[in-house]
Amino acid sequence: MAQTLRAMKKIKQVQRAREERFYKNRMKGNKSREKARVEMDIAQNIDLVAPAASRARNQLAQTSAAKEATTSKKNSTAQKPGSAMDM
Repeated sequence: MAQTLRAMKKIKQVQRAREERFYKNRMKGNKSREKARVEMDIAQNIDLVAPAASRARNQLAQTSAAKEATTSKKNSTAQKPGSAMDM
């Protein structure tokens, strides 16, 4: 009886390994297919994507310009004439 139970465990292990191999083989090409599908979708709908990218680029430029203006304003107020730093 113990031999039968060991054999059943071994059979389950083999079945699980076969199922995993089968699944991996089926899913092997999915990444490339999905990437190709996404690229085709973007190419067909570029008019929707381009304005969003442009808007994001403009927003990034505005935030960086605002940060630069803030830091330059802080630097100019920190070094006023007649302050303790000049002495």
